[in-house]
Amino acid sequence: NGLTTIVNLEKSLEESIWKNNVLYFSNTPLYDVLKTLNRRFNIRFVIENTDALEYTYTITSKQTAIEDILLELEKITPIRFVLKDNVVHVEL
Repeated sequence: NGLTTIVNLEKSLEESIWKNNVLYFSNTPLYDVLKTLNRRFNIRFVIENTDALEYTYTITSKQTAIEDILLELEKITPIRFVLKDNVVHVEL
């Protein structure tokens, strides 16, 4: 019938990953990463040094525990995440 369909593959990939309980960040600012983790794990973040907000993350993670995800994020940048009493302190 001559119709053409244009699909945004990155958006489709993100939706597929989200449905499969996988975290996916592509050059995502730290602030947005923390917002996503806050929503998913109902955990609060305290940013101890605002310079940390300059970092971005590109990662796909199948981890389901917040501790494991934070360990993966620590491998990417010099930022450290200290979890205490259901609050994550973001340190640089």
